Amino acid sequence: MKAKGQVTELYIPFVIIFVLLFGVIISFVVLDKFNTAVASEFDTEAKDIITKGANSWSLFDYGSIILVGGIFVGLIISGFYIRTNPVFFFTFLTAFVAVMLVSPVLSNVMDQVKNDEVVTDVTNISADFPIMDYVTDNFPLFMGIGGFLFILALFAKPFLFGGRQE
Repeated sequence: MKAKGQVTELYIPFVIIFVLLFGVIISFVVLDKFNTAVASEFDTEAKDIITKGANSWSLFDYGSIILVGGIFVGLIISGFYIRTNPVFFFTFLTAFVAVMLVSPVLSNVMDQVKNDEVVTDVTNISADFPIMDYVTDNFPLFMGIGGFLFILALFAKPFLFGGRQE
């Protein structure tokens, strides 16, 4: 099946961002709870390994910026290479509005997870993961910018290259 400019191109990148950031927060909490529960059972070498692993969580904070930037670049590149007809602009605009309606819900879900009692007992997300906290707090803004850039790249091609592109 030849897929030309599917509407799902708008949703998939933002779902990937949401799931990965959500997964990092939950994994951090689960591993910390595991470490606390069985720390007395480990010998010193195992404790050193777990401590070094726990120190690497800050890399996920910087990884969230790389993830968002990579998704934006991927959206723009795929927007340029997907062949579509301008007739589908209103379909994509409707999908973009739907994305913008869902984005505050996803941001609120992340906010509830960050402020949950289990998570706040383990870590302060704002202090330990400031970049990730910024991305999740401004998720609707990032979704809006990414969706706008994708639609612009998808439908502005004919005008950028001096005429109708077939």
